[in-house]
Amino acid sequence: VIHHREHIFSMDLHSLLNWGLSNSDKEQLAKDAEAVRSGQKEPLHVDKKWMDIIMKSDADKMKDAIKLFTDTSKDLADRVEALEDLQGLVETIDNANDLPKIGGLVPVIGALEDPAPEIQMYAAWVLGTCCQNNRESQDKIIEAGALKTLVHLLAHTKSQNVRGKVLNAVSGLIRSNAAAMDQFRLLDGFATLLKVFETDDAESKRRLIHILTQLATTYAFVKDVVRETGLFQAILGMIKSGDLDLREKCLLALLAFLEGSAKNKQEFKNKKVQQQIQQLQQEIPRDDENSEVHYL
Repeated sequence: VIHHREHIFSMDLHSLLNWGLSNSDKEQLAKDAEAVRSGQKEPLHVDKKWMDIIMKSDADKMKDAIKLFTDTSKDLADRVEALEDLQGLVETIDNANDLPKIGGLVPVIGALEDPAPEIQMYAAWVLGTCCQNNRESQDKIIEAGALKTLVHLLAHTKSQNVRGKVLNAVSGLIRSNAAAMDQFRLLDGFATLLKVFETDDAESKRRLIHILTQLATTYAFVKDVVRETGLFQAILGMIKSGDLDLREKCLLALLAFLEGSAKNKQEFKNKKVQQQIQQLQQEIPRDDENSEVHYL
């Protein structure tokens, strides 16, 4: 009946029964049931292992996953798989809010410092999933000190996968949580973000530019911070990128940074930048899809 592990963790007994019935021959089921009742057929034996898994609550499943991924004597693949299971479970907001209650939040934060990048990535993914549009979870994660560990990992990781999940987690924490943003600034987080632009990780650069654009529309002070930390200048330097998606995100970010900021507009009036924009305007047709560059 169950072909994929994720079914085990996403179905309760009732939904599993409904799934089984909808994917079975109902006429044959009726015949088999009658045969069992009449003693002509033995009842189907269900492996206790599977019943234990199905009957467990999500909290118990999370506890099992936490126990496994924190056991460093286990194979790396098993520990990673346990974190993957945990990530799937916390996609439900109730499970995300229960994670601290069952003692799971601190081990997940600790896993960010595991020597294996795979463990770091899934730990960041779990945190990013928990805090997505979930203020209760955001506050618990911040209280547990996760932001400091995330910022440190972002500054030092060499893994593109880890970097991407850490950026998502940081964004989820600070995007609409003023207390988290205050802590991020105290940790010199914006200077750490600049390090992403110093890598050759194009995907993380695109993700970061999008994050900064969102932050600039949420917090007015971000428009000054990006200039003071060099993030504004770094994005200006990427507007001639051959990566069209990256270039588009740079242009959208510049529009957000310039709006209502006299100092950023003055920075933008740099002659070299103006020449670059004018060249882009000549290269790109004037239409709705390319309105950003012509607006600039």
